[in-house]
Amino acid sequence: MNSSSIYFKHSVIITLLVILPSVALIYFNWSTSQNRSEFKTINGDGMDYYSYLTSAFITKDIQHLSTENQFVVETKTGNINLHPVGVAVLQLPFFIVGYFWASLSHSNLDGYSLPFQLSISASALFYLLLGFWFLYKTLISKGYSHLISIITLVSLFFGTTLINYTINEPAMSHVYSFSLIAIFAFLNQRFAQEFRSRDLFFIALVFGLIVLVRPINVLVLLTIPFFYGSLNLFRSRLKELISSKKNILLSLLIFLSVFSLQSVVWYIQTNEFFQFSYKGNGFYFDRPQIWNMLFGFNSGISIYMPFFLLMSVALIIQFKLNRYKAISILIFAGVSLYIYSSYWGWTYFDGIGTRVFVDYSSIVALGFAGILNHLSSIKARVYIGAFTTVCVFYNMIICYQYKQGIIQACGMNFEKYKYVFLKTDVKYNNCLGGCYDIEPYAKERKASILKHHNDFKTTRNEFYVYNRNEFGVEYRSEPLHFKTRKLHLKVNFDRLDFSSNPSNEALLAVSINNDKNDCKSFQAFKLNDTPSISTLSNWKNYEYTVNIASAITETDNLCVFVWNKNKETFGIDNFKVEVFDYGTIN
Repeated sequence: MNSSSIYFKHSVIITLLVILPSVALIYFNWSTSQNRSEFKTINGDGMDYYSYLTSAFITKDIQHLSTENQFVVETKTGNINLHPVGVAVLQLPFFIVGYFWASLSHSNLDGYSLPFQLSISASALFYLLLGFWFLYKTLISKGYSHLISIITLVSLFFGTTLINYTINEPAMSHVYSFSLIAIFAFLNQRFAQEFRSRDLFFIALVFGLIVLVRPINVLVLLTIPFFYGSLNLFRSRLKELISSKKNILLSLLIFLSVFSLQSVVWYIQTNEFFQFSYKGNGFYFDRPQIWNMLFGFNSGISIYMPFFLLMSVALIIQFKLNRYKAISILIFAGVSLYIYSSYWGWTYFDGIGTRVFVDYSSIVALGFAGILNHLSSIKARVYIGAFTTVCVFYNMIICYQYKQGIIQACGMNFEKYKYVFLKTDVKYNNCLGGCYDIEPYAKERKASILKHHNDFKTTRNEFYVYNRNEFGVEYRSEPLHFKTRKLHLKVNFDRLDFSSNPSNEALLAVSINNDKNDCKSFQAFKLNDTPSISTLSNWKNYEYTVNIASAITETDNLCVFVWNKNKETFGIDNFKVEVFDYGTIN
């Protein structure tokens, strides 16, 4: 193939990969905003990663982080950010552009005005395209055709929630991890083929950034054996590498130089180089949630990212072609799944599906390209093509539903999923209720510190009747007399509807109020998981679990109440509240 032909093909892929994400950006964000001020992409955990930049360049105070922010962890020597600094490091050039843009356009220099929002969106798009370019080069170097490589990239972008974490939530860590892991894969592929010291040094640099962005992604090291054709070749390369002590030491120095940026930030904040930022988090290695992580309706991979199911087909094909490679990638997948599913918050909370696996999308893409390259029969190609097409359309609907609040970021179950399945009408926006927060991590099971039970035996009906009144059933504690950052509530009650759907808009509300009755923390959710469709002729029991993350002091009090917003008529009985402390401040 001549150079002009190669140049043309590369130009086509670059143009395609610039246009498609841009179209998706317009579809998901610009088109759904009533005005440009509604264009908000820095949110959720993304604000935590991004906060390093606002602290350093906007407030110019990275040392005194307020404990009112949920992402702040208190230590003996100062406050630190729960999340690592890596994402902010990668976003920094785009933040600088946003800062100068905001200055020139006389926009607010608070770090969150439109120029900053757009700059962070551009940052995510840049790293997506960078990852795609290196993934494309990896596919070509493995002998796959340009057509297969392009189909793989397009399918990966539109067929997985990578599109969401690029377009809807660009400040989250996942697109940055995807990009770095794609580069890591390319460098390891080339190092396995050519064994050049230069590639080893680049691997160390990129690996340092991978861990700086998300430390648990150290697991990507388990993918390295896959890039070697056999166990004997991997062993021989490893022996050669070990014999070159100079290269190893230099690579280690490069890695530590990058990874130590986190220690530098910690030292600025606390005068300590080493901190444990994931205080209050841990793993239950004796009870991994593997089945739920794979097939559960609350963040299950197969439910929200069925494209990943093709990995099983890729493994079957790989076992036939090269058993060593199949076993190596199976070990990586098995170990990763076990560790991620052992995390106490195994759903990883706000997001679509088990979002941590989006980071490894490039590995899934290699498997998908292997399937396309191996297929020879027209029938098999039709099946894979049809499945991929369904995945693309399904994923676009899921991402749209998530964007519009039709599906919940966490706490989904089969009943909710079935009710909103493929629904996109505006009437389904925020229609789901219920709250099922996972009990926070603890080495030993906690005992409740507060209990409340009202069976309403002293009332005329022996249960409470909401009769055109807004408030009634509640539990209000005395001053708590302790400090904490994290409470877990279990709320249970029975409910009876006297007519069709009277309590569809009724809420269970939880608030933390100070001694002046000012609200410090508030959350509310609908009593029904889904809107009722018939009259409840019998009592129905409801049980919810709620986490409260807030700086709670001794004089604060807790209030849990049923809020009858529409002043309908229904009954409540056996109202129970249990409170557990998971974050006492000593």
